[in-house]
Amino acid sequence: MTLQVLGRMQIDFSPEETASSITAKLVSLVQGLTSGLSRKIAGVGIASIGPLDIRRGIILNPPNFFHIKNYSIADELSLRLNLPVFLQNDMNAGALAEKYFGEAADMKDFVYLGLANGIGAGIVVRESLFEGFRGFSGEIGHMSIDCNGPFCQCGNRGCLETYVSVPKIIRQFNDAFGRDMKSFAEVCAFCSASPEADALMEEICGKLSVALVNLCNALDPEAVIIGHNGAFLNDRDFNRISERVNSRVLAKDSSNIKFLRSSFGALAPVYGAAVVALRRLFDGTLLHDEIFPE
Repeated sequence: MTLQVLGRMQIDFSPEETASSITAKLVSLVQGLTSGLSRKIAGVGIASIGPLDIRRGIILNPPNFFHIKNYSIADELSLRLNLPVFLQNDMNAGALAEKYFGEAADMKDFVYLGLANGIGAGIVVRESLFEGFRGFSGEIGHMSIDCNGPFCQCGNRGCLETYVSVPKIIRQFNDAFGRDMKSFAEVCAFCSASPEADALMEEICGKLSVALVNLCNALDPEAVIIGHNGAFLNDRDFNRISERVNSRVLAKDSSNIKFLRSSFGALAPVYGAAVVALRRLFDGTLLHDEIFPE
């Protein structure tokens, strides 16, 4: 079984968005994608930044999310689309895509690591997504790598996100080299062509490796799959991260953790959103009566 893309649309958000305007745009997006399809639409999956209440389908209070809080996105869309709607953290969605259709299809324990406006991890343990008590698992971006470091907006000091989030990396490279790069992909391409830029990226990868050593010591995964914008890292950076982590984890003498690029690149959470809905189909909670009529 493969994920076949039947159509793709994109709607940009503006700084003035509200919960109502986002709902209207998403309804338009789904209707535009599904109009004219002869196939039955089983449901809608959403991959979103967190924190979330995935059980109630609520986006709680993400930073830098248009000042929107407690947004009942699943109920709002379900009401307007007359379809079941399922919400999941975008990192968890990326992990699900890899488990069902990607690099991790044969793995029981792995971590999906996503670099975006923040940094997060989708954690799979014994072939099941580990969501935690409240669904807040995998917030690796708020793992402190320097207890005397700069304050983070979460209230802690020296969080990984204060050093390695994509916007901070882009800004750091533009300031250091007098550039006007807009995307992480541009930064990675620049590093491949500039030894000075490559040295700065090596330093950033070193900070990421510190957090990954802690995570891998806690979870003992078979692999770390890097996606979201992290998929744009070049092979040299992947090797650096792999070598640093594998040389420092407790199990370094008995095993080797694989570091892999996401099967879906930067679009892992998009594919993952589809899998969020498909997962309900696979476990029998969606369309059960139609698939298994009495």
